[in-house]
Amino acid sequence: MNPSAPARPKSKLPIYLGIGAGLVVFLIGVAWFFIRPAITFNFDATSAPNFVTADFIDVNNYGAVSKFRSGVGQDFSSGGETCRSMKHIFMPRNISGQITDATKFPTTISPDTSIAVYSPVTGTVSSVETEQGKLGKEIYLKPDGQDGYTVRLFNIFPLDSTKPGAKVTAGDRIGSVLPWQETSVAVQVVTLGGQQLISYFDVADNNVMANYMDQGAGGTEDLIITREYRDTHPLECEGSAFKEKDNLTGDHWLFLRDFIPAS
Repeated sequence: MNPSAPARPKSKLPIYLGIGAGLVVFLIGVAWFFIRPAITFNFDATSAPNFVTADFIDVNNYGAVSKFRSGVGQDFSSGGETCRSMKHIFMPRNISGQITDATKFPTTISPDTSIAVYSPVTGTVSSVETEQGKLGKEIYLKPDGQDGYTVRLFNIFPLDSTKPGAKVTAGDRIGSVLPWQETSVAVQVVTLGGQQLISYFDVADNNVMANYMDQGAGGTEDLIITREYRDTHPLECEGSAFKEKDNLTGDHWLFLRDFIPAS
């Protein structure tokens, strides 16, 4: 080696390649952020697995179930859908003793004098969250072997054993509700297009569905308003509230056998 020869300059190609690769990743990320809400991957809820093998409540205590995509409660939607309730609300048959003042809601209730709530799936309690309405808690359940799916139960007073990480078997008691208290259920699934809400009855097995058919339901079509129908018969919202308050009709509810709602 000639000590007097000038040093060869280092190639800047690796630097340029690194910068170029980083820029490509950045641009892909930006593009995905803007186009993802418009992407549809044709997730078919009717082909979802039937992992709900036990009902989360005894339906005999309830007089009506709100339909998926109804105008009951507040806007609860996702997956590119808006201004519709994509969960099921259960209306109790007996509302005697009902408390409407949120400041007087109990923080705990006795399991011995309340309606039992059961795990609809075999899986794990992934979270227990405070409800905005301050009546009970929201329980998140992850079914075994069904990555991406979560069942959410609302306004539940959990048992002491119902804690994040707890293992549950379908049919295990996990909490309670008051006899006059509404409760509700939602099912969410993570798809390539983002989070989507589907009906509890899309993932219920035949034994669970039989409970509702015994109460007068003809099938899931009596409990689910299709997206096509709701899109062509839209509801109106102000924020998260539905403008139309007169929703105590068969357009929004499935009334169970022999139940007449109070006007």
